[in-house]
Amino acid sequence: KSSEEAMAKEVRLSIQLEGIQRLLETMSHFSYNLQQQFSDISLDLCESPNISVEVNTDTLATMITEFGCVSDTSPSNSTVVIPRNRLAVGTEMKVKMVSRDIRGQELDHGGEVVRSRLTPVGKRSIECQVTDNNDGTYFVSVTPQQSGQHKLSITIHGQDIQGSPFDLSV
Repeated sequence: KSSEEAMAKEVRLSIQLEGIQRLLETMSHFSYNLQQQFSDISLDLCESPNISVEVNTDTLATMITEFGCVSDTSPSNSTVVIPRNRLAVGTEMKVKMVSRDIRGQELDHGGEVVRSRLTPVGKRSIECQVTDNNDGTYFVSVTPQQSGQHKLSITIHGQDIQGSPFDLSV
């Protein structure tokens, strides 16, 4: 299992590095556009300053790993399936959350920091149990302890997913 986890981590790191490379390409394109826009302005000190950027991918990979929060998951694109919006007191409901990337594509790996809280209107919130299915989906177990209107919030790395918080009636 640890070799599978290492392979999954390597795949995620590879995706992250590709994203950084795309960012560098975008920055280069932006720099070129700026040069074109201001090409008619003469410079007294130098004619054409060059900027060279070198990236040591091994060092960058180590830094990303040590940082621990770089993710290809987009909370604003991640979705949830709520089987019903009306619950009974003390009855568990499992809500399925599907993590997605910035393009809206479903992810096939877990490992994200997903948190959920159920808040009765005007009362203190309670933490809900979140189960990582290690396939890009997560189950949130919701068991309300009192009747009335509730808000269910689901976050990835502290950011609300699409539509969160959700209204529930108990």
